[in-house]
Amino acid sequence: MLTRGFDEAFALGLLVGVRRFAGWHAWDLLSRVKEREDSMAAAPERPVIRYPTDKEVREAFVAYVEAVGRVAHAWNYLMETMGRLFVIVSGIDRTIAAAIWYASDNDRVLLEIFKAITAKAPELGWEGKKDAKADVLWLAERVSNLHDKRNNAVHAPCSLLVEPDGPTMVPQLFSDHRRAKNLRGTELLVEFDWCERWANALTTFARAAEQALLYGDCPWPEKPDKPDRMQKKALLAQRRRLRIELHPPQPQSSQE
Repeated sequence: MLTRGFDEAFALGLLVGVRRFAGWHAWDLLSRVKEREDSMAAAPERPVIRYPTDKEVREAFVAYVEAVGRVAHAWNYLMETMGRLFVIVSGIDRTIAAAIWYASDNDRVLLEIFKAITAKAPELGWEGKKDAKADVLWLAERVSNLHDKRNNAVHAPCSLLVEPDGPTMVPQLFSDHRRAKNLRGTELLVEFDWCERWANALTTFARAAEQALLYGDCPWPEKPDKPDRMQKKALLAQRRRLRIELHPPQPQSSQE
């Protein structure tokens, strides 16, 4: 009887202990769940990224290609204008000067030749134009600095990235290409637009300087200020308005 009573007491105590343990474990589990719920409620919601439509992908790619093309066109026009200016400031025979300028397809080499010859060239036709030679050398230095930006735009490998606000083109994330690394952390469309506008401003100055050296009655131009970079939303809105102006939507004909 004593043994039986002991066994029953032990079994009863074990049952009570199990229930207490289970109750404590359940309470602990509920506490952890509540803490997790509280932390999730306090944490900011993660943005939901949806798969883009074919139209959105196409628009992102077209905007990128258009921006690269605008940079390339602005740069080519700038270098052609610099070539005409080189013919004038070099002070040598026009045919020979043009042959020198077009002898190389390396823009960096051409700009170094431009600076070297301009610095040593006689100041024929520069009379009455204060700081004209210094300004032309300033121009050549700014164009040389922009050359690296142009190369980043034209040569960097880029790919599509899907972000919460839609797809966009970015420098390839895992590429070791030097040009891709140079563009990381930048908004490509914003950077390329700035590069295009700066190239156009330098072109305008170079053309005005050319006219001032050719014709004595033309005033010497003021050096342009470097433009600010636009906000991406403002830039996209501007390009959208331009696109609508160039290709206005056609009214749909009513069917009888």
